[in-house]
Amino acid sequence: MADVIIIGGGIAGLCSGMLLARDGHRVRILDRDPAPPPAGPDDRWAGWERRGVTQFRQLHGFLPRFRQLLDAELPEVVPALIADGALHGNRVASLPEAMTGGLRPGDERFAFVTGRRPVVEGTIARLASQEPGLEIRRGVAVRGLLTGTPTLDGVPHVIGVVTAGGDEMFADLVVDAGGRRSPIPSWLAELGERGPVEHADDDGFVYYARHFRSPDGTVPAAKAPPVQPYDSVTLVTLPADNGTWGVAIVASAADKALRALRRVDVFDRVVRRYPLAAHWVDGEPLTDVDVFARIEDRHREY
Repeated sequence: MADVIIIGGGIAGLCSGMLLARDGHRVRILDRDPAPPPAGPDDRWAGWERRGVTQFRQLHGFLPRFRQLLDAELPEVVPALIADGALHGNRVASLPEAMTGGLRPGDERFAFVTGRRPVVEGTIARLASQEPGLEIRRGVAVRGLLTGTPTLDGVPHVIGVVTAGGDEMFADLVVDAGGRRSPIPSWLAELGERGPVEHADDDGFVYYARHFRSPDGTVPAAKAPPVQPYDSVTLVTLPADNGTWGVAIVASAADKALRALRRVDVFDRVVRRYPLAAHWVDGEPLTDVDVFARIEDRHREY
């Protein structure tokens, strides 16, 4: 059995912690945000503050591969998500047969479970908090790494972390689940280690996004794939949990004329110009227009 510290209590950190705990290890997840997830889906969406997750209320769509891995490794998660209102189905089956040619053997692999990020993460966090051998410590930020005697010449040996409060926490393994903006590369550089080779670039896009809800718990019919590219914009329509969904207009950040999409009336009017997506703005609005810019593509080579 090993002592493991995981930095970051998002979906990746929580699932990693559950898997390691089931392998018999003692796991501590450290997350900088203090608030635990509220019990209800609506409360998670409206009131759960996760300042450490920059795109917490951005559109999210969880792909079939996510569902496949949960079924294989954490089989209780998908039923719990469905019980909390997550949408489940098959993307191929939901599209018109004229577009897909109909279901074929093997298409069952496209079955998915999806929802708004706060709702999905809250369900997984609840299950993780019940996992024997796994402890979640919220409101604990990490400011650096602890090192011990190297086992390889010239290679720092990480033996734990230092919290923002100055506490030293030791472990046999430290897992970085801090996301794309993780400070781990700079911490390794401070220890004299080269760290990963990082490639990062602003992709030049901006997302103008809104969320909606239906009065009867249904989601709009899929008349086209979730991503619809057009000449100057791309439309994204993603069904979510409990009769909610998200709509985004993706445009070039350099297109100044399209910055008017920040206005609700302009956003809705533009979406209604596209027949395959127009009905996606017919629900009860849950948000005004959220703008997400400076979206980086990032790849690290270790």
